[in-house]
Amino acid sequence: MNSQDLQNLQLIQIALERIRNVERPLSVSSVSPFINNSTILSSCGVLCLNPTQESINQEGNTQREKAMDVNMLQRTYSDLLTSLFREGILNQQFTELQQLQDENNPGFVYEVVSLFFEDAGRLINELISNFNQQAVDYKKIDAYVHQLKGSSASIGAEKIRSVCQTFREYYDKNDIQGCYNCIQPLNQEFVTFKSKLEALFTLEQQIVAAGGSIPMMRH
Repeated sequence: MNSQDLQNLQLIQIALERIRNVERPLSVSSVSPFINNSTILSSCGVLCLNPTQESINQEGNTQREKAMDVNMLQRTYSDLLTSLFREGILNQQFTELQQLQDENNPGFVYEVVSLFFEDAGRLINELISNFNQQAVDYKKIDAYVHQLKGSSASIGAEKIRSVCQTFREYYDKNDIQGCYNCIQPLNQEFVTFKSKLEALFTLEQQIVAAGGSIPMMRH
């Protein structure tokens, strides 16, 4: 091999080395000492986040979505509670009942109202059963209504309390037909109250499960 051939071979080797350098991916350290591990430079010149940063962003998005879900549940809860007061189904006594609930007894209102559901349902069934008998014991019926009036007042079930009050006014006047006419509205108000409060408690459970707090009704 003469000197010219040797020179040509050296030029080819230099050219191949340059090609290899162009094709070799740029490392972080070779790009700039000011670029840290959080980013790398892609072949198109766009800064790309590494998997760790992407995980952080995804976690942040998840937290924002959860916060939005909680806010939506809280608004739905507040709207339902407001409507119950506006329609006269609940009164201020229910708010006072809520204020007795705390971190040490988070299910206080639910437990009290659940007991009312059981007790009121039993009393109303007793009323209907007694009115269907040939010999109606009106003193016993009045005792049932008196008990139902007291329990409904204690939890703020305003419409149920109001019907019980009307029943007793008819009873005091010896208006048997008036008493009888109160039974159906009383049962209907109880069914409505139970349905609405169960929906409210379901929302409460969903809010707590999502890490939120229960909104209070302010008057």
